[in-house]
Amino acid sequence: MNPVVTQAVICIAVIFNAASFLAFWSDKSRSRKNRSRIPEALLLRVTFIGPLGSLAGIWLGRHNSRKVPFQARHTLILVASAVGHYYLLRLLTG
Repeated sequence: MNPVVTQAVICIAVIFNAASFLAFWSDKSRSRKNRSRIPEALLLRVTFIGPLGSLAGIWLGRHNSRKVPFQARHTLILVASAVGHYYLLRLLTG
């Protein structure tokens, strides 16, 4: 893969995962302050583009750790994201 493309892909991945982490962190912070929360549907969408950030946000913030339906959907989206990212990388590398 072209080094410029590699750097671009890495930068985009870091930005998406940071945004995902911040979404989960912000939602947990809002929860602790009894403020309006970020909808679960949006958090799950963010999980698809930034799966590692969402995992870090859940683990570090202990986010939705007792909600089994959310955990199940989150896990399915992580798997779908991994498959999607794999095929995207194959497409970019030729």
